[in-house]
Amino acid sequence: MSIYYALLPIMIILLVVVSNLIDAISFRYKTSILSGYKPLFWNPKQSWGNKYKKGREDLGSKFFLSSSVLSFLMDGQSLLGRLKSLLELSILLIVTQVSFTYLLVIVIISLLLRSIVNFRVYNYLSRYNRRKD
Repeated sequence: MSIYYALLPIMIILLVVVSNLIDAISFRYKTSILSGYKPLFWNPKQSWGNKYKKGREDLGSKFFLSSSVLSFLMDGQSLLGRLKSLLELSILLIVTQVSFTYLLVIVIISLLLRSIVNFRVYNYLSRYNRRKD
């Protein structure tokens, strides 16, 4: 039995916990277990500004790539979303018996692609909404 199969139940439990944390902070932040910890990071209504200087989009990114590829590090909801994707992909690749090197390459590429695509789609939708105002 591979070590990966031994980790599978733990990864599935973590996936369930992470999914529920995402739901809790997305829909019931004030009553969630995370409401007492750093609201500037966990509260979705406040944390979006973490990627910008002084929390203002017009001042630009807080640091290089903080509002694009590395934006998932700036707030709890995005970080948990990436962790959820990582766990889902890892479980899928373990079940399909892919080598560790291949697993690592796929995970890194998928995280980068998701960050880039999310940034592009968000920018497009933001511009679309601004034109309608």
